[in-house]
Amino acid sequence: MPESHHAVFSSSELDSVLQILSPPSANAARAKDLTLKSSSKERIKAWPNTIDNKRAAKQREKQARLEQEEARQCVLDREAASLEQMRRQEIIKEATLTLFRRQEDVRKLHSTWLTSDVKREREESPSKHPANNKRRKMTSSGMPEVWKQ
Repeated sequence: MPESHHAVFSSSELDSVLQILSPPSANAARAKDLTLKSSSKERIKAWPNTIDNKRAAKQREKQARLEQEEARQCVLDREAASLEQMRRQEIIKEATLTLFRRQEDVRKLHSTWLTSDVKREREESPSKHPANNKRRKMTSSGMPEVWKQ
């Protein structure tokens, strides 16, 4: 008897075999292309020498420079504000002192104080101040020696 070569397949196995043997449909080909493209893009992301990655690196460097410049400018602005505040406080202090000195009682007190200093200096002996002695010393002609020089 001749040998027969045949096999029995279940319906799911038959569907699998037919799917493998049949030409791919447009949707399946498109899906396969998309998966290949996405896996390729994933691999390319790690490469540093692509145009997109170079552009992204330049953008990151530019952003970092801008952030550093902004931070430096903030520091300078804070210092300028601090100096401006100190200058304002100094102006206010000087204005307050000027108003205080313009008061009549303070002016009288200051005048009295200066007058007492002058009187005290005059009362000191001339021997303590040799420069004053030269000026006061008169020559025989009646002119101070300082004028003769």
